[in-house]
Amino acid sequence: MHNILSKLTGICLAVLVSVASLPAFGQDRGTVTIKMTDVPMSQVMREIEQKTDFVFLNKDVDVTRRVSINVTDRPVSDVLELLFKGQSVDYRIDAMHIVISNIAKKTPQGGAADSNVIKGTVIDSYGFPVIGVGVIIKGTTTGTSTDLDGNFSFELPSGME
Repeated sequence: MHNILSKLTGICLAVLVSVASLPAFGQDRGTVTIKMTDVPMSQVMREIEQKTDFVFLNKDVDVTRRVSINVTDRPVSDVLELLFKGQSVDYRIDAMHIVISNIAKKTPQGGAADSNVIKGTVIDSYGFPVIGVGVIIKGTTTGTSTDLDGNFSFELPSGME
């Protein structure tokens, strides 16, 4: 009898924990209300992080730009669309992360804007991007680290081509 009661208690506890976590998951994808005027974009981003379970990952976007936003009960994707409208900023929602990055500028021929820029992606033997790998020019200290997608980019020093 004690064994059955113990199992039933365990099952009830598991169900209770599962049900209790459902509202938190729904909140992640829920709506937000934000009213801010002439504040740094970083402040709006912090507000979104506080009101949701999202975390921003920034890939070289200037978040000091001043913005104004007034939304009521809007999905996070709508808020991001308004926040970055008319800017050369791209965003994507990846699980619980909002990844923001600058949109690459192209020359009219479709090539890279600067031919002295070295770009690439580091992947492992399974084809997955490798984060935080140091990439340097052999015999120099010129280099960088890979980002969250395994990408890297740096400018060649003058005289190296």
